[in-house]
Order: sequence, then C-alpha cells, then structure tokens
Amino acid sequence: MYEPTQTSCSFYYSGHNAHKGIFGHGLLIAGTGLMPGSAALAALGAVSCGAGKVTVQTEQEAVPVIASHVPEALYDFGTSIDVDHTFQAIAAGCGRAADNKMELIVQHLLQQNQPVILDAGALHSRSWQEAKCPVILTPHPGEFSRMTGKSIEHIQKNRLQEASAYAVKHQVTVVLKGEYTVIAFADGSGYINETGNEGLSKGGSGDTLTGIILALVMRNSHLKTAVADAVYLHGKCADIWKRMYPAQAMRPFGIHDLIPDAINEMVKERRR
Repeated sequence: MYEPTQTSCSFYYSGHNAHKGIFGHGLLIAGTGLMPGSAALAALGAVSCGAGKVTVQTEQEAVPVIASHVPEALYDFGTSIDVDHTFQAIAAGCGRAADNKMELIVQHLLQQNQPVILDAGALHSRSWQEAKCPVILTPHPGEFSRMTGKSIEHIQKNRLQEASAYAVKHQVTVVLKGEYTVIAFADGSGYINETGNEGLSKGGSGDTLTGIILALVMRNSHLKTAVADAVYLHGKCADIWKRMYPAQAMRPFGIHDLIPDAINEMVKERRR
C-alpha cells in the first residue's frame, strides 16, 4: 500500500543526558580530489540533521574543500572497511565513479551488518540477494535505468510500479528521486513524497539527501520512518525556499541552511 508521506518522530529525543555517541557515528565513502563537493554536501546534510559524528573516507586532496564547509568531519584515507567496524550506518557513492574500484567497495559493504545507503557511483546493475545488511538505494531515473536496463522514458511513466517491483524482488529500499519521489520498501509498502519542487533539480541535491538519510537512519531505529522523514525533510527545505525566492535560484549548498526551519515545521505538523 502506498500513501503520501507523513511527518514522524526522527527528530525527537526523550532523554536529558544526550551526547554525540547517542546519535551515531556514520561513515561517508564519497568524493575525490576532482569531485570533493559531493562529499562536502553529503557531510553537511548529515551533520545538519543531527549525526553525532561523521567520518569521510575520501582522497587527501578532497579534504581542504570538505573541511572548509564541514569542520566537524573526521577523515579516513583507506580504501575499504573492516567487517567488525563501529559505525552505525554507512553511505557510499557520492562523487565517485561507477567503476571496478567502487564495485569492490560495495560488495564489501554488503557483507557487514549495518544499514548502507548507496547513491551515484555505487548504483549499478547487480544482485542484492546476498546482502547481510539493510540496503537503501537512492537513484534518479537515469541511474535507475542503469540498474534495471529499462529506458528512462519507461521508468518515468511507471515510477511507482518499477520502484516497488525492484524493491520487492531484491529486498531493498528504493528511493526513486524526482517529482513525487517514490519510496518503495521490500515488503511492497511505500510512500509517495509530496514535498519538494524544481529547486532540487540540480547536481548536488541528491548528495545532500544521502547525508540526511545517513543521519536519520542513525537517529531512528525504524528504517522505514527514517527514510520517509529524510525524503520529506529534503523536499520541505525546497518548499521553504520557494516561499521566499524563485525555485530556480536555489543551490544545493544552501539546503543545509534550511534544515532547522524544515525540522521545526515537521515537528509542528506532527503535534497537530
């Protein structure tokens, strides 16, 4: 059953002794020396949504750009991850090429147990049946075409059906981005997101969404709620911008500045 997205509880914490450990340590495998901005945008999304700590696994040449925008970030210059790592969730692919190196990283990630969010270069045609962890895929129509072998035109005409069929077949969560983003779960349920506008139709917006999902998956143990909240929040930021300025003037780099207001509105919506 597919329903419109509704605000939920990913932003609440009922205790008084909060500290960074409570809100998770996430790993972001993203960016290169030639494309550091994607990692910066994803990290901004994560820290702006309450991730306790974020480590960016990237190339050393990318650090100056990332650090200038996200001083909170930690860094790792390795090319793999131990199966017995201590991260609560992992996101990979932003600003990375869909090459053999990325494929090896993804296959390694699928053998560990924590939730994995895959975007951009980490999205490819493959079987997910052997995954030992919850898998969240965040393709735009072009990437989903690459994953399924179906044309973009066909996917756009059958967004809900194609996303749901893929999620059920491969037992993953699919966030098919675009107007009325489809969030499809492995059990056949899902949401059609009602927030957002054309202001998000720019390179880099999806990187920020990946970071937001990373943070909320660590803050909310209910994966369905976390993913739905993340997509709703991402779109809500664009809606807030459009109330004040032309949608086409919105920059992905500005999304993180709108997150506090968007969270406040979501909390008020839930209390009504």
